[in-house]
Amino acid sequence: MDTLKKVEGLRIRRISGSSAGAWCAVFFTCGKSTSDWADSYRRTADNMADGCALLEAYVRMRDVIPDDAHLRCNNRVFISITTVSLAGVIHSEVISEFHSRDDLIDACVASSTIPGLTGALLGGHATFRGKTVLDGGILNNTPLFRGNDRRQIVVDLANVAYSGYLSFTAADPCIEGLVIRGALEARRFVDGHGGSGTSIGWVAKDAVVADCNSVASRAWTVMFYGSLVLASAPVLLLVRGLQTATKAVDSAVGNVSAAYGRAIPKLSLPNKVLVASMVAGGLCTLK
Repeated sequence: MDTLKKVEGLRIRRISGSSAGAWCAVFFTCGKSTSDWADSYRRTADNMADGCALLEAYVRMRDVIPDDAHLRCNNRVFISITTVSLAGVIHSEVISEFHSRDDLIDACVASSTIPGLTGALLGGHATFRGKTVLDGGILNNTPLFRGNDRRQIVVDLANVAYSGYLSFTAADPCIEGLVIRGALEARRFVDGHGGSGTSIGWVAKDAVVADCNSVASRAWTVMFYGSLVLASAPVLLLVRGLQTATKAVDSAVGNVSAAYGRAIPKLSLPNKVLVASMVAGGLCTLK
């Protein structure tokens, strides 16, 4: 985005986004630099190391967003969210007016909520203005402007080769590499070398925008994500179980260290899993 902003004759009037794109839109509109974003990534990693889920780690950094962010973003930032009714019906909405900085941040959180990945597996849903919400990308991953009289630039993260694990853990040891790659792709786009398969491209001003709230679109989404959740639920439960077990090992090591008055070196993750497995096996034997 910093690269595009510097292009002569290119004026960015509005930005829309879902999930990570919503946060990027807010950062850009609030005048935050790439180095600010990289610093927030490292702070997120530190918060997650303390046991926070991804979105909880984000919310801890409210101070990164300026107090007047909602005024800067009103009618300039458009955030895609997915609402869920009491009957389980999903619907895509785009939010462009914000009452306060916290309301803006809550909209970004709503747009990024995936139970089991960005928050708790059970009870991990979020609410926004009284509605149950899920990740905006579920129905409208690339929110385009309708009835537009000018071309639009689309940044499609689906075309960025990046680890799915790192996307939800803030564990990339060299996030600067991703920043540099983004800047290079933006420069190639500006120089006219973008095209099919790249992450940045043009959308013609007369392009037809699909209706993400059509019955067919929502039915396909429910079937696709329903099957995905059923397939991944056992893995997510195992991961959460291991996270809980390793935290318990950390707590036990801390208690032993305090009891004997001696510092005990931190265990590596594989050793924590081994200790937790041994304890679980012992408990099963006792039963």
